[in-house]
Amino acid sequence: LGLCLRVVAHRVLLAFTFPGAGPVPLGEGGQCTAQALDHAVVVDDQAVLLAAANAVHAGDGLHQGVALHRLVQVQGGQALHIEAAQLRLQLAQDSPAEAEARFLLAECLRNHGSPVEALACFQAIAANPDNPLRHRARYESLILKRQLCDWAHWAEDTDWLHSQVLAGADYINPYLLLTAERFSPADILACAQHYARGLCANTPNARHAAATEPFRVPRKAGRHRIGLLSSDFGGHAVSHLIADVLAYRNTQRFETWLYTLRAPAHADALFTRCVSNSDGISDLSTSNAAEAANQIAADGVSILIDLNGHTRHARPGILARRPAPLQLHWLGYPGTLGDRQLVDG
Repeated sequence: LGLCLRVVAHRVLLAFTFPGAGPVPLGEGGQCTAQALDHAVVVDDQAVLLAAANAVHAGDGLHQGVALHRLVQVQGGQALHIEAAQLRLQLAQDSPAEAEARFLLAECLRNHGSPVEALACFQAIAANPDNPLRHRARYESLILKRQLCDWAHWAEDTDWLHSQVLAGADYINPYLLLTAERFSPADILACAQHYARGLCANTPNARHAAATEPFRVPRKAGRHRIGLLSSDFGGHAVSHLIADVLAYRNTQRFETWLYTLRAPAHADALFTRCVSNSDGISDLSTSNAAEAANQIAADGVSILIDLNGHTRHARPGILARRPAPLQLHWLGYPGTLGDRQLVDG
């Protein structure tokens, strides 16, 4: 794959075709358009590689960086993610896209096991008063500092974070506030509401309205399906707590189905217990939020129970689409999710 990436970056392909889809549409002057790149991702993984090659051939540096980044999103690979992000930043220098490209590089470093380098990158962004992402970068820096047990300027950092909550910032995950003494329950509630507002603002076509009064699941012929949504089926505290609960479920009235958000590297004994004590499992780890919500709705889930809350690997975008008539949160997160569009209780 590394060889493929270098071939894309340094060789010219004169023409290419999407499998079964005809020639790729080119923009004015033969440049590869963003629409063509989006189309490449949808049609076929190999098409992403070809779109990147076309961007190189067209001399469209910025689109080349975007294409290479999308390539590694599809194909995977830690070093390649970082390499593509670095190339995208290099190509975006002194352009309006530089701020986003620099932030993307910091995210790649953080996500792929380089927290010290990521922290330095985020801090450099935060120190630039002209960077529109400076507040987001300082927030990400604060998270990394806590993970690295870097408590220098912690009081100053939490004062700044508190001011952002009071200002209504919608990018702050309230999970960060739960263990910080600086924040009152009212602060945490306000933060959760702002965060949920940001999550729900651009979510189209919610299937079901949030419950406005006590909700009773209507009786029906056959069993109701209860869906459990979690990234933590397997070697995690949530699974230790829930595995035996599943074994005592009411199997006459309810069918219990697991929806996993993160496929385990291997099916450990706890994962196997959770699955065997339920009626089945669906893997949503490779589905986007819309696809996952569509599957849950198509499965006829009556009650969807989220076990993640705002913890790591959560997928609140699925909840925001309201795939089930009744949505609840339980067990995995000791706080409110902040909006009834996500869960009813």
